[in-house]
Amino acid sequence: MSRALLGQVAAAVVMSMTPFIYGTTLSFGGLLLAESQLAERARLTIGDAVMIAAASNFGRMAACLLSAQLTDRLGVLRVIQLGTPINLLAWPLMTLTSGRGTVLAGSVLAGSVVGLTGLTGRLYIAEVTTSRYRPVLCYLPGVALGLGLLLSFSLSALIPWRYAVIVCGIVPSVVQVVGTLLLPNSPRWLMNRGFADEEVRKSIVFYRGRTTDIGNELKEIRQSLQGRHNLNIARQIHLIFTDWDVGKPCLLMFIQFTFETFCGGVVLTQFAQSVFQQAVQSLSPINCTQILAALQMAAIAGSGYLLQLFGRKTILIGAAVLTCSAQLVVAAFFQFEDTLGSHQWLVVVGIVVANAASNGGISQLSHLFLGELLPTRVRQMVGSAVSLYMGALSAVFIHLFPVLTTAVGSAGLFAVLAAVNVLQVTFAYLCLPETRGLSLEEVQVRHFSSKKKMEAEKTLEQREQEVPSIEIITGDSLSGLKNGMNTPNVNTTNDSHSGNNENPKADEKRHKGTLNAAYEDTEQGLRRRKISDRSDSECYSSDCNGQRKASTTTLETPTDKEMSFSQIPLEDDTPNEQPAAAVAESDHV
Repeated sequence: MSRALLGQVAAAVVMSMTPFIYGTTLSFGGLLLAESQLAERARLTIGDAVMIAAASNFGRMAACLLSAQLTDRLGVLRVIQLGTPINLLAWPLMTLTSGRGTVLAGSVLAGSVVGLTGLTGRLYIAEVTTSRYRPVLCYLPGVALGLGLLLSFSLSALIPWRYAVIVCGIVPSVVQVVGTLLLPNSPRWLMNRGFADEEVRKSIVFYRGRTTDIGNELKEIRQSLQGRHNLNIARQIHLIFTDWDVGKPCLLMFIQFTFETFCGGVVLTQFAQSVFQQAVQSLSPINCTQILAALQMAAIAGSGYLLQLFGRKTILIGAAVLTCSAQLVVAAFFQFEDTLGSHQWLVVVGIVVANAASNGGISQLSHLFLGELLPTRVRQMVGSAVSLYMGALSAVFIHLFPVLTTAVGSAGLFAVLAAVNVLQVTFAYLCLPETRGLSLEEVQVRHFSSKKKMEAEKTLEQREQEVPSIEIITGDSLSGLKNGMNTPNVNTTNDSHSGNNENPKADEKRHKGTLNAAYEDTEQGLRRRKISDRSDSECYSSDCNGQRKASTTTLETPTDKEMSFSQIPLEDDTPNEQPAAAVAESDHV
């Protein structure tokens, strides 16, 4: 493994610690709900347990309001460092206290940590990884989420579940804060904040290696920003509503995460134990949720592998179809429970498959699209807004789940979830673009650039290519000019002598005199002028009478303005006097 790839993997692992904590938060809510249904062990009522489970989403929503501003100013790494003390305080309040108020406060604080860095960390992974490894590394947060669920449920079978979740909530936070001290900020964030190119280059070298084309990536990042650096929140919002090329991907992401929330994956994770207790008497709820988390991780790994073979849209549509089918199986069991009552395994299989397909496919592809589609200029702000939107939808859905179960029954609820997945298939097929194998800048150019903007950029590129290349006279060329006096490509300005060869000796003498004058004049000019790659060159020639004329070269710039050489400011304002030696020799000739 190369050093650059190792840096990308390290960044993905560090940013995946927040989803791991989020998975532990979900398992805490599920275990608390399961405990509240057992009268002999319950510390809280079912209503209090539902409120505490939803409180983390409210904390997540509140933190999202600060996340955009903090991340835009400080960067993801610094925000993670600021959120670590909050997380270390939240878990003892949730697990080591028994009062409803303290547990509720701990749940809000734990959710706020996820809101601060959960989604922006995924965006960081998408920014620092290459198009080749991005699909796999962007899936690590989903694997970490499933791993947090699995370890929390597994440890709760061995030790008291409150001690299990406090370990799974605190240890990843410590690992994450240490990792942020070793990683650089994203090059796109650095350039957007106006940092020097040297800082941006260091970040690119860290994540791409020294053999990469750093200049090309710098150019692509500049073009994606389009000169709009360091925009405040108000200007970013104005840009979204006034520029359709920026607003379209943002709108697509809000719609996609609506489907991602109501497909049922995250909510099923929290209510899985309750559903299992209702339908399955022979299996332990802890064992069922362990199977749930293990198959979810397997589904994430499987869909990550399939991304190497198929496109994003294909995997997303397949996951939605599989989720819909599994939810219809569960709906059929509850609808015909009298007939299928002996086949309780249908509920386990249906919920486990639906959870694995939605969390392992729909959720992961939604976050991958989020990291690839959002424009660089509004990434942090829109990412935080989407996280706020997801938190609000999740909190609403958690409250609606038991209400809908009572109103329409379990069969009707799972039928509604299946209908949502049908809409997800339609939306993915018709609206979402395919981004496989494209860099973040290529995604914007190919899928979200209007014809007018593309034509303007193409015209500018053509004009830059039409700029004539000017030969710069260097010291080596001067030596060649002095030593090779019989160079054939030196032309005189008087055409009357160009074809007259009646006196070869006189022509040869005139030719040498012209070269001597050109050499001495150009050598003196080099002492006075600072020649750069973009400067015009002034070529000197001598007519047959020995009078030197300066031919001025004009340059057509991309702005269609012609600029003569006399308009270019010189470092030395002293008039360019004619060398005496050149005048004497030309007069002699």
